[in-house]
Amino acid sequence: MQNIFVYGTLKRGFEFSGALKDQEFLGNAHTIAEYWMFSLGTYPGLVDADGQPGDNISGEVYRVDSKCRRRLDEIECVDSGMYELREVQLADTGDLDTLSEPVFAYFFLGSVDHCQRLKIWGS
Repeated sequence: MQNIFVYGTLKRGFEFSGALKDQEFLGNAHTIAEYWMFSLGTYPGLVDADGQPGDNISGEVYRVDSKCRRRLDEIECVDSGMYELREVQLADTGDLDTLSEPVFAYFFLGSVDHCQRLKIWGS
């Protein structure tokens, strides 16, 4: 089992949320201000702020099994190098503070030049 922070099309009510329907929803959360999220058209991409002031990115945390994790990797095009799964740091998250295992998120690996910076996807 692995804890995954989702911030875009995998969130409830969005295009790929069905991939998480049988997984355990742990709660809403937001990151510490060390990341940026950009609109890449029909989906967002999370990137490191590289030491610059970042944003608290809003999202959801799920505990996923290995089968779901493989499906998420397919959706996020991990094998083609579009995204990679890395540990993400969450801000004060109430009930999620009791998590003893790390939380991971899919980070976009492409260029975000000329992309719109976002704090929330789809609102």
